[in-house]
Amino acid sequence: LERHYARYFSDRQVVVGLHTTYEKVFSELQQRSEILRKEVEAMVEALNTDITTYNIAVETLNAETRTHNDRFHTVDRTDSAAVDAYNTAQALLTTRRVRLDQEKNALDQRQIIYQQKVQEYNNLIVRSETLTSSMNSLKSSSETTE
Repeated sequence: LERHYARYFSDRQVVVGLHTTYEKVFSELQQRSEILRKEVEAMVEALNTDITTYNIAVETLNAETRTHNDRFHTVDRTDSAAVDAYNTAQALLTTRRVRLDQEKNALDQRQIIYQQKVQEYNNLIVRSETLTSSMNSLKSSSETTE
């Protein structure tokens, strides 16, 4: 076997070393892409759940706001307790709206991070495919010269 390879390589250990080096690159790419894939899957699952929860909270708040606004014309403005109750309810609805706006901003930021992770994952896949294609080209050209 050594004599056979001696026709092609002056030092087979150099070739073995090169193989080990590029194999390490492939292995690291595969590990990183697997970690990213799992991370992206977890992120999208959590995002979908949180977006659904947010949408339900918005629908609930909108319904309560409509009901509250409908009471505007029926509040007895001569009754300070009724006016105070209406104003307190209005303030609570406004506070909830502000919290929901903050929640939406946080969800938007998480979506941006998610998209960045997806792009990073896609870039790793492209890099891996490019390296694989390059290695296959080298392999094909070496097989045709044998």
